[in-house]
Amino acid sequence: MVAVSVVVPVYNSEKYIRQCVESLLAQDFKDVEFIFVDDGSADSSYSILEEYRDKDSRVVIYQKKNEGKGAASARNLGLDKATGEYIQFVDSDDFFEADMISLLYGKAIETDADIVICGADRYDDKEQKITRKYSSINLSLAP
Repeated sequence: MVAVSVVVPVYNSEKYIRQCVESLLAQDFKDVEFIFVDDGSADSSYSILEEYRDKDSRVVIYQKKNEGKGAASARNLGLDKATGEYIQFVDSDDFFEADMISLLYGKAIETDADIVICGADRYDDKEQKITRKYSSINLSLAP
């Protein structure tokens, strides 16, 4: 068992997957497994993931037939295979600061939380810069 399992659904992500994997492998938190679930990609995503798996034992890959159910189906397979005390879901076109996992895990332990969330920055490929900061979860409680 590891402290954190990071589950990444992958579908035709060859353009972004290297940056995603490299940012995960560069995390300062090491008690982690990275579970990539290839959802029937028709591009080179799976072979790129194999390269990383061959270099780092924390990288685990599963492959499934695409059933047209979106990322949820791949996430569920990853969830079934995860051994972590905590599960983190990320997308294959995302990349991360090197302390992302340690900060989230540390906050979960500190507060005895079942769930922790964080904000994100939107990165514009064309502009090569962050275009806005956002949180996709509304934390305000309605009366």
